[in-house]
Amino acid sequence: MFWPTLGSLNLAAKYSPLSSKRISVNIDREVLVNGSVLKPALYEICFLKREGKTGEIFFFKGQNIRAKEIAAIADSEVAEEAASGQTAKVSYTQDVRFLRIQEIQTSAGTYRIR
Repeated sequence: MFWPTLGSLNLAAKYSPLSSKRISVNIDREVLVNGSVLKPALYEICFLKREGKTGEIFFFKGQNIRAKEIAAIADSEVAEEAASGQTAKVSYTQDVRFLRIQEIQTSAGTYRIR
């Protein structure tokens, strides 16, 4: 299970204006994201850009963007090309034991989970 560190909670609180940049994503199967199991549900994601094209995706369960609602945080990179359409598309990959999110395509860009 994912336990956010105090630093990540402070980070999420610091970036509360991100709620205007959130993207709704429907995860339709159980996946493992950076040690956290995400059940099938609607999630809001926010991408915090770091150096270059790298950053972190914060997954919030439901439609609230609050630090205490963080379901997972994943390192990712963003590709410049945006997907067509309004609905986010999630691509999955299977490793030896777990299903994982490979990338999320949105109208804002494509986010590849590392």
